[in-house]
Amino acid sequence: MENNCKKNISIRYLLIFLACFLSLPLRAEEFQIDGITYSYQKGSGEASVSKGDKSLSHVNILPSFLCDGYSYKVTSIGKSAFEGCGDLTSINIPDGVTSIGNSAFESCWDLTSIYIPNSVTSIGNSAFLCCFDLTSINIPDGVTSIGEFVFYGCTGLTSINIPKSVTSIGKDAFEDCSGLTSLTIPNSVTSIGNFAFNGCRGLTSLTIPNSVTSIGNSPFDGCSNLTSLTIPSRFIDSNIQQCSKLESLTVYGDVISSNCSQLIKNNPSLVSVTIEDATSIGNFAFYGCRDLTSINIRNGVTSIGNSAFEDCWDLTSINIPDGVTS
Repeated sequence: MENNCKKNISIRYLLIFLACFLSLPLRAEEFQIDGITYSYQKGSGEASVSKGDKSLSHVNILPSFLCDGYSYKVTSIGKSAFEGCGDLTSINIPDGVTSIGNSAFESCWDLTSIYIPNSVTSIGNSAFLCCFDLTSINIPDGVTSIGEFVFYGCTGLTSINIPKSVTSIGKDAFEDCSGLTSLTIPNSVTSIGNFAFNGCRGLTSLTIPNSVTSIGNSPFDGCSNLTSLTIPSRFIDSNIQQCSKLESLTVYGDVISSNCSQLIKNNPSLVSVTIEDATSIGNFAFYGCRDLTSINIRNGVTSIGNSAFEDCWDLTSINIPDGVTS
C-alpha cells in the first residue's frame, strides 16, 4: 500500500511539472536580414517584424521567408518595431500583414512614404506619432478604428481618407496635424475622442456626421482657421467655442434653447446658420445673437419657440418653411 501511495504521489508531481512546463511561453526565434529582425515560434508558420536598425533609410518587409526548413508568413509589425528610425524615408508593407503595433513607426521623422496593404485591419496607438514629414497615407478599408495619438504631430500630413469601415476616432488622433487641410469623416463613425483635432490649424471646414453619438472634450481646440462646421445639435456646447473664426454653422437636429445662442455669442464671426433634420427650434434659441445675418431653416421644422430670434439685430435673411405651424 505504501509503495502505491508513493507511486501515485510521484505521478501527481510529474503531471504538475508537465502542466507548468507546457504553460510556459515558447521561446521566440529570430531571423535577421537587410537590417530587419523577424520573430517567430518555430514551426508556427507566422512571423512578426520585431525590430529595424536605426540606420535604415528604405525598407521592404519580406512577405515570407524560409528558416530551418520551415516557411513563415509575415503577418504583423510589432510594437515599437521602427520607433526612432529617424533616417527612414519610405517603407513597403506586403500583403498578408494584418496588424501594425503601437508606436511601430513613432518618431520616424523623415518618413515621407508608406504603403499599407488592404490586408491590414488594425493600426495601434501612436503608430505614426511625430512622423513630421509624412504627407499622405492610405488607411485600408478593413480598419475599424483610428487609435489614440496615431497621427499626433504629423505636421506634414495634408489630407487623409478615412474609410467607411472606421467606427471610432481615438483621443488626440490628429492632434497638431497643423498641415491638414482636408478631412472627411464617414457616416460609419460613432465616437470621437478627446482633443481629436486639437491644433489642426489648416482645417477650414469639417463635417461631423449625424451617426456620431459621442464626442470627447475639446475636440476642436486650436482649430484657429475653421470657418465652416457641420455638426449634430446635441454637441453644440463649450467643446466648439474655441473656433474663433467660425463663419457658418450647419446643425443637424432640434435646436434647444441655450446651446446655439451661447455658441454664437462666443464666436462673433459666425454670421450664417443652417438647420437640418429638425422638427423644432426652442425658446430663446438664438436670443441676442446680434451678429447673425442669415438663418436657413430646412423643411421638417414645425414649431419655433418664444423669443427664438429676439435681439438678433443684424439678421437680414431668414427662411421659414411652410410646415411651421406654431
